[in-house]
Amino acid sequence: VLIIHDADHAKSAVLRDLRNYSPLVSPGSYFIVEDSIEGVPGFSGDPNQPVGSFLLQKKDTALQAIEQFLGENSDFVVDSSRERYILTANHRGFLRRIDR
Repeated sequence: VLIIHDADHAKSAVLRDLRNYSPLVSPGSYFIVEDSIEGVPGFSGDPNQPVGSFLLQKKDTALQAIEQFLGENSDFVVDSSRERYILTANHRGFLRRIDR
């Protein structure tokens, strides 16, 4: 079972979904979290964002949920080999379930 999360991107919603649906992911398969790039300092999807604030990390993002989930759940690891094109909308979002 592979799961792709592309729903509400608020930290609380992503974290809730990671916790609820991660047991369904088959060992060796993935839980892919979309649009986690919004939590990367220097990225802005908002053309109206003030100049100079782009280096500040956004709050309430999918990336923050991923980091918290990984701290709580040792069954998943980030598979950065899936980010082979240097830039991805799913930064640290390819979570592979470990075979145990």
